[in-house]
Amino acid sequence: MKNMKKLGFFAVSAALVMLVASCSLFKKSTASETADSAAATTTVNTASSAANEAGSAAGTALKALYSSYKSAGKLDLSNATNLLNVASLSSAISGLKGSDKDYKLSFAKGLVLGSSNLVNNTNSETVVDKLTGLAESAASQAISSASNSTAAEKIGAVAENASTIGSAVSSILNIFKK
Repeated sequence: MKNMKKLGFFAVSAALVMLVASCSLFKKSTASETADSAAATTTVNTASSAANEAGSAAGTALKALYSSYKSAGKLDLSNATNLLNVASLSSAISGLKGSDKDYKLSFAKGLVLGSSNLVNNTNSETVVDKLTGLAESAASQAISSASNSTAAEKIGAVAENASTIGSAVSSILNIFKK
């Protein structure tokens, strides 16, 4: 009987030690998972922030282009300011090429803010789709590659692709008339 008590005490002690050890491992695992989750969230938030900033820049360019379009009755690509706005737009939308749904959603949120609600919940999906098509065009890629260049080089890139870009941007600006 005495040996049974010792054996029982030993078994309870061993079980207690195992329980404490497993709780300790659980805490380490949870801390590691939390750190991994935080890193993943930071990566997503960074990508989301970049998309939002790009959308805001695109919205600002679209708003300026629409203002000029509205007052002139057309998109005047002989105007240097419009050419620079088209270059800015091309640069801002370059991230849409091959982007995923989350990027486009964050981009659209920035687009609404940057355009001061010219782009809104009603038309944002259409605008983002058209901007994605524009981003994937060869003309836009040529302009986007010149985006780190001088203003004259940017204007030159837009001027070389004026017909293609003008048509695509005009179709986007026509959305806002409705």
